[in-house]
Amino acid sequence: MLSQILRDHQARQATLRKENDQLRAQASQSIKVLSSAMTANAQVKTSQLVRNQKELDKEAADLAVQVAKYTQQTKQWLQSVHLFNDALKELGDVQSWATTIERDMLEIAATLEFVHQGLEGCEETNGAAP
Repeated sequence: MLSQILRDHQARQATLRKENDQLRAQASQSIKVLSSAMTANAQVKTSQLVRNQKELDKEAADLAVQVAKYTQQTKQWLQSVHLFNDALKELGDVQSWATTIERDMLEIAATLEFVHQGLEGCEETNGAAP
């Protein structure tokens, strides 16, 4: 009877060990599959991140080139605007100068006419007396 109990116990122990070994093997296999799936997923995401980063770097470089071109063009436009502004100022100065000259010439003409009329008046008085 005791020997039967011992054999039953040893048989159960052997069965439990066998089941534990099978479960351990299944768990190990499941972990390998899960690990492979997670690694593959991480590699896909990592490669996508690397591609995105390369694309961003290229776009940033292209943008830097465009910004440099637009900066140069803006400098040229500003220079043109400053030159145009200076030309307008010069035109304003020329117009002011021409207005001043015109006013002076009108004053000179009026003075000459006044002198001329005065001389004609003197000649008439001198010419009538003798």
